[in-house]
Amino acid sequence: MSGNVDGRELLLASDAEPFSLPNMRSRPFSRSRGFTLVEVIVTTVLAGAILAFAVNFVRSGIQLHRETTIRKNLQTVWIAANQHFLETNVNEVNLTELEKNGALQQIKRAADEDYTRVNNGKIIRDAAKLELVYKSGATDVTVTYQTR
Repeated sequence: MSGNVDGRELLLASDAEPFSLPNMRSRPFSRSRGFTLVEVIVTTVLAGAILAFAVNFVRSGIQLHRETTIRKNLQTVWIAANQHFLETNVNEVNLTELEKNGALQQIKRAADEDYTRVNNGKIIRDAAKLELVYKSGATDVTVTYQTR
């Protein structure tokens, strides 16, 4: 049934389609309510992989910084040894002697390394390189400084 009032058509309630609420029981596990177990697992695995790469990257950066610091310290040892060669006119120096003279005081240790053990404790004037072995965890790490 419809009517006409002032040129406008009116729909009566009996003419309209019946209104019905959506049946919530037809889809009990709707996607809009949360994440599926697969999505949570995939997200967790991806986050774990990214975290593993980040930790490895940070560890290698720390190791690289430690070795760079030790190389700079070996350069300082070489300079101190050369200064000793010039002052005393000798061809070999014992590193414990340099340490007693205070020549190695300015060295800031990076990994509890012992600079009196560089090249087994002695530096020769014509040495081509300086080597220092130190412990990093359970492994021995050798750092080399080329003097030429």
